[in-house]
Amino acid sequence: MDINTIEHARLLIALADPDAGLTEKYQSFLKSPPRKATDDDFYAWSLTQIKNLYGVDSFRDAFQNHDFRTLLAFGYMGYAQHLDLSLPRVTRSMPVPKIASGIEPDFFPVLLKEIRAYAASSATFAQNLEASTQSVSNLVARLSATPPEAAPGAAVAHTAADNVEGLINVVAFVGFLIWATVSLGDKKKN
Repeated sequence: MDINTIEHARLLIALADPDAGLTEKYQSFLKSPPRKATDDDFYAWSLTQIKNLYGVDSFRDAFQNHDFRTLLAFGYMGYAQHLDLSLPRVTRSMPVPKIASGIEPDFFPVLLKEIRAYAASSATFAQNLEASTQSVSNLVARLSATPPEAAPGAAVAHTAADNVEGLINVVAFVGFLIWATVSLGDKKKN
């Protein structure tokens, strides 16, 4: 069998299975060099948002919050609907996307309120959001049970907690970029 045939088959599966694409991005994230302690990377930006919104200091703690899981599920839903969009590689010290650095301070609470309102008025959207919430929870549970791996140049392997933090960061980053890309694309068309 030709390697191109295998790659083609895997591409088709990835187009049908959003978890496959996120798992690939997550594995790439785990293999990226250790995070640099800078305040201007996406990880630090995300943790600041989480602390401001939920009063916790980690993705893992935030994941216990239903509102946070709802926002992640919304991002996952967008990702699942737009698997054809090309996204940058997700790494530990990736910069904050320009679109993220300029959002309003109350954006996420307003977005959550709008998601809830739309779910209350649309049974289909509510069902899709619930299915996405379950998918994100299952993905986090499955991948957090994966044995920790050592990153290139890292002195120690990542812990299961690091894996959960990394995965949630990947889902948040991908989801945010999907919705930003789609919404900006729609504005440019109008």
